[in-house]
Amino acid sequence: MKIKKEAFERTILNSEYIGYYTHLLSADSCPYHQGKQLDTMRYLLENDRIEEIKTNARYLFPLRKYKLPSNLQKEYQLLEESVSFISSLNTHLLIPQAAIEQSLSIKAENGAKDQKEHYKQLVRGLLDILH
Repeated sequence: MKIKKEAFERTILNSEYIGYYTHLLSADSCPYHQGKQLDTMRYLLENDRIEEIKTNARYLFPLRKYKLPSNLQKEYQLLEESVSFISSLNTHLLIPQAAIEQSLSIKAENGAKDQKEHYKQLVRGLLDILH
């Protein structure tokens, strides 16, 4: 299997975060349906398939492509799917609200009745910190 250089390197670079997102998606408070995608990410991590892909990929300089052995094609496709799944997530929904408040030292005001108003307060707090 031959893969364009840019696509392969982007996939490998983004695969560095699969462990982190697997941990976040495993949380009980996760708003996303994990199912098959979480199992795929665990499979790639637990069986060291990402490292195996990195190790066995050969760069073909004249073609500007990476070549993978045929036995790793399926794993690379799973890795691509996992990376595109991660990039489609709204990551702010995965991080517990208490952790955001603690890291920013911001607590919801008593007047904040709904989540939208609370996020507005968080944004205002961030802007105050940045200025």
